Amino acid sequence: MLYLLIGIAVGALATLVLLRPRLAQLSAVRRGSGVELLADCVLDANAAMDALLGYQDAPPDWDRPATVTDFAARAAAYGTAVARCDAVAAPSLSQSDKFRRLIDGVAAALALVPKAIAARDGDLVHRVIIELHSLDELLAFRYG
Repeated sequence: MLYLLIGIAVGALATLVLLRPRLAQLSAVRRGSGVELLADCVLDANAAMDALLGYQDAPPDWDRPATVTDFAARAAAYGTAVARCDAVAAPSLSQSDKFRRLIDGVAAALALVPKAIAARDGDLVHRVIIELHSLDELLAFRYG
């Protein structure tokens, strides 16, 4: 049973990776027409997460302020993108438990970023990014 579940998850992820360029094209067409959906906002959040992933296995160089500032800015950009998704979502969706768990989970994880920076804690950076990436993938699977 476990192998079946793993196979399904891997298949879903592979499908999402293959569809991503097409989803971006559809989003561009909608935006060019002045229409934006939650799925478009989710694509923006995914792109912001992709930028943040660079710090997952290599935390900022704590002795180089520019890299620490870049990490904080990327985390803030992801938070802004997810907050915009919350604003774009229909009220019935935005208030649903499933959606709130994702949005509030992102906010809770991002609240740890200043603590990780202050403590110069690369392990905490790694854990926060893993959590954010998981939430981002769920956001993409459910609403992207």
